[in-house]
Amino acid sequence: MKKSIGILGVLFAFVVFLTACGNQQSNSNQNSSTNSTKKLELKKNTFVNVKAQKSTKNGFYNIKTKIHFVDEKHYIEVSTAKRSDYEKHWIREVQIGNYSTKGSKKVELKNSKNAIQEEYKSKADLNENAAPIKYEIFKGNLTRPVSQSSVLTKTKYKLTRNGAKYKKTTAPKIKYSNFDSYIKRQTNRSNAKYATLANKSFSSPATDALENTIGFKQNKFIWKYGGMDTQNNAGSEPVQYLSYLTGTYAVVDDTVQLFLDSGNSIFKGSITDLANNTYLDKYTTTAEIVTFQLVGNKEMKLSNSDDEHINSQNMVKSSSNDGNLTYEKFANAMRNTNGVPFGSNMTKVDESTRVKSKVGNNDSETSDDSNDETATEDDNGGQTIQSAEDFKQALFDNGVLDTSLDYNVQNGNGYEFPILDGSESTETVQAKYQVSWDVNDGAITHIIILGNDGKVYQGNSGSLLSEAPDITSEIS
Repeated sequence: MKKSIGILGVLFAFVVFLTACGNQQSNSNQNSSTNSTKKLELKKNTFVNVKAQKSTKNGFYNIKTKIHFVDEKHYIEVSTAKRSDYEKHWIREVQIGNYSTKGSKKVELKNSKNAIQEEYKSKADLNENAAPIKYEIFKGNLTRPVSQSSVLTKTKYKLTRNGAKYKKTTAPKIKYSNFDSYIKRQTNRSNAKYATLANKSFSSPATDALENTIGFKQNKFIWKYGGMDTQNNAGSEPVQYLSYLTGTYAVVDDTVQLFLDSGNSIFKGSITDLANNTYLDKYTTTAEIVTFQLVGNKEMKLSNSDDEHINSQNMVKSSSNDGNLTYEKFANAMRNTNGVPFGSNMTKVDESTRVKSKVGNNDSETSDDSNDETATEDDNGGQTIQSAEDFKQALFDNGVLDTSLDYNVQNGNGYEFPILDGSESTETVQAKYQVSWDVNDGAITHIIILGNDGKVYQGNSGSLLSEAPDITSEIS
């Protein structure tokens, strides 16, 4: 009996031993399962790429990127890089967004919710946090400065992305929680120092060229570009360029730097061609700089252009602060001209059928006849005209102008216009004041000037101006 009890005891002990082993194996399996699904913890960690990168696609190199994981969901990424196209310029790109981890090895940065890209004149300005010379704000999504995946992989104490290694480092000074305030502060600093032409517009005195006017709004511009190709001609008419150029700008010392957006279309043709929505050739802008000398804050003189198709006559500041209105007018024209975006209804000219007659001469005569019929018979009683606005008002009072059109009013600044004097030779007259407006969707500009000789002249761009004695007598 005792022997039986002893055997039972041994059996019981063996069962207990097996049970314990089974529990241990079960716990081991559970721990192994827990470890295999352990979540990657990145909260409050910051990583920076070990070796500077470059992006041939976007023209950046010496790229350094810090990624700071704020909490379990949010990150802030700060990248700095040197531009390859603008000499000495450096950029800083700051973006925030959400991230998610996948197991214990991978983390995915979601599309950025908000970002700012700042540009600095030099690396020293960047390091010293000087005011950026230009900036661009992105909402909702952002093309990263480095052509790379948004997925990073954890390897020991590092992260890797597209083969680039990221090591732990200190957090950036720019805080996620203060990001909106940061954007506001940086844009205000930049505008105060460099965007000093805000709400101003400049125009070339209307001659035989297309309208050439630029409007500034905050740190952006739209330039209704009417340049001339002096190397070529189309029959009896000079070849011109027509475009709406956009971008940001900065006033540095006595220069205006226009940072052109890429992708703007420039159409080349005679005034007749362009007025009929046809062109000889077409070019597309790239990201480049056009520089003007700013003379006395009143005149812009072209000093350098990276694009051979972009040249400009001098442009004189408008007498009124209408830059925002000019900018918005051009923005509307770009979005919708007769129901279609600018340029979409332009077709290449057929050289064999292109009309080579000069535009505007008949229009000028018609315009004079029209003014004969519509001018009022009221006597102005010796009215004096002492400003460009006075000149415009006198034209309104006598029925030459009406309220249905937008008029560009400016001082003539002594600019010499070629006039038709009835002889074989071409004379010129200095403009004291001038009023102009778009005809045919802006392809042609109609001009009325008050000359320094006290006479009124008018005509279309592309033609000589003719004396308008009836208008002269009405406003005298």
